[in-house]
Amino acid sequence: MKSLRPEILILSNKYDFASDYIAAELRKRRKPYLRLNQEDFVNMDINLFPIESKLAGKFENIKFEITNKSLKSIFFRRPTFLRDNYNPNLTPIEQLSRTQWAAFNRGLMIFKDCLWINHPKATYAAESKPFQIHMAKAVGFKIPKTIITNTDKAINNYFPGQKRLAIKTVDSVVLKISKKDAFIYTNPISVSNIRRKTLSSSPAIFQEFLSNKIDVRVTVVNNRTFSVSIQSGKNGVDGDWRLMKDKVNYLPLELPRNIHNICVRLVKALGLCFGAIDLAMVDNEYYFLEINPTGEWSWLVDCANLPIDSAIVDLLCSNN
Repeated sequence: MKSLRPEILILSNKYDFASDYIAAELRKRRKPYLRLNQEDFVNMDINLFPIESKLAGKFENIKFEITNKSLKSIFFRRPTFLRDNYNPNLTPIEQLSRTQWAAFNRGLMIFKDCLWINHPKATYAAESKPFQIHMAKAVGFKIPKTIITNTDKAINNYFPGQKRLAIKTVDSVVLKISKKDAFIYTNPISVSNIRRKTLSSSPAIFQEFLSNKIDVRVTVVNNRTFSVSIQSGKNGVDGDWRLMKDKVNYLPLELPRNIHNICVRLVKALGLCFGAIDLAMVDNEYYFLEINPTGEWSWLVDCANLPIDSAIVDLLCSNN
């Protein structure tokens, strides 16, 4: 049986392409690492020793031991472990398994001496859209006028004379509709179509609608930024570009130095060392939209030739 004492730990799932890129780069550099996928835990013998700060286990023909002394860095790709809302469609055994593995993964915060990309505590805070907007303003970003509310009266008072706004959820959510998963994206909405009856049941984020915008994705890795403008032909996308992700062009972009600096400051202010930031450029002015502490970036390695994977591995190895 092969025995491992890895210096780098990847916490992920089987279908995470970003983790595939990181694992491939680590193998290329011959760096000792271990990837643990959430789906595989039930098939492992796995033991966490909180007093000794040790994680040990075995699966297939591999056994491993991780300690605070041996572990140098963690690539953490499972933010949903931090959320575990009650789901009545699960059996009691399924619900118990879900909650207890979530708590088990949070328990890996005992490895406090290593570098996390990103630490679960900072990830949890940074996923809060109201908090990230507040912090983005504090570090110097321009922000579209924003209110979070469940009443049309507040919207009309806060946006007098506005006919069109952008609406988004306060938190990322996946809904089950006709046995299919449905993700809610940012959408333009006519103010005249906002009714208290449909709004009162849950709050939403309403923002000033930015016309003639160019979306910009900025991936921050420590002090480095990798940026693309997102365009349909020569034009921007009217709405959420993620709805047509495979039909737009990702064009490498050099950020103005002050915007680069603000992006890096925001990531650091949130206690992160990685962040995927969405900006909107209107008349050469950059507006902050949101940041994802575990945002996707793998498709940009190929389609925009951005070495984000290499930069992340550089950071993972910097603590070795």
